Amino acid sequence: MPTVKLTFYIILSGVCLYWIRLKFGLNLKGSFSAFALVNIVGISLFATALSLAFTALAIHYVGPTPTAILGALEPVSAVFWGVVCFQEQLTPRICLGILLILSSVILVALKKKKGCEDG
Repeated sequence: MPTVKLTFYIILSGVCLYWIRLKFGLNLKGSFSAFALVNIVGISLFATALSLAFTALAIHYVGPTPTAILGALEPVSAVFWGVVCFQEQLTPRICLGILLILSSVILVALKKKKGCEDG
């Protein structure tokens, strides 16, 4: 299936589920400021649509395993930017989570490198 078509269907499914979750639009509140609408469009465009499109392209060009490995590192980069740019607290629990993520990514990468993949 072409990347654009796959991305379209993924976003359409998400919109349908979201619409049902909002009780078919009855729970929507329409009092948004222009600034809020710009933020909503920005988040939906950059964090959702482009992210899904680039992930589908990465799977197509690089393969599913490297794409999944990089996707698993997304929370680590989010924590990094949160601490550096937004002065969020780096707690021992978060450090343990980062350690677990990095350990699993390293194990998967080593397994793929040795050629021990199943299937």
